[in-house]
Amino acid sequence: MHTTMFDTEEYVHLALHARTKGEVHAALHYLHEAQRLEPENVSVIMLLGWQHAELGMIDRGIREMERGLKIDPRMEYARFQLGTLLLDRRRHSEASEQFHRLKGSEDPALRSYADAMLALTESDPAAARAKLAVGLAQRQMNPMLAQSMKALFESLAKGSGEAKTAAETPEVADTSPGFLGAYRKTAG
Repeated sequence: MHTTMFDTEEYVHLALHARTKGEVHAALHYLHEAQRLEPENVSVIMLLGWQHAELGMIDRGIREMERGLKIDPRMEYARFQLGTLLLDRRRHSEASEQFHRLKGSEDPALRSYADAMLALTESDPAAARAKLAVGLAQRQMNPMLAQSMKALFESLAKGSGEAKTAAETPEVADTSPGFLGAYRKTAG
């Protein structure tokens, strides 16, 4: 018999707290406990995907994020992160599909960032940089995402003297806490 000490929302908060302290094992434990309580909780599924990706278990993270997006396809920042993970894995057509689905976003910065990532899937770092500039000039609804996109912009600027292919572009998977806002829609 397994006793439950906390509810799902508490486990999620404990996981986030553990993660900020660098306690990856504890974070995973809390997320698995939350998933045991609510196996279909999209926030928990997405956080597990995010955590697995951060640990380098990219393919597992991708599978979890895909599962979460099947449950709730409206999680735009999660979709963006899934696209970056797919791009990181050189799965360009699947990444493109995720980024194309963000063209209708109400967040103009996110639309521009998705366009930039599409340019990367098409081996066009100059266009990606231009689209990142447009996104960075917008009001930012997710400041940590903006910080990541600024770092990508600067990385692309360093290589602007030479045409880079998508296989040579910097890895774009971002596992910073800024993406967490997309996953905090927990039951409670």
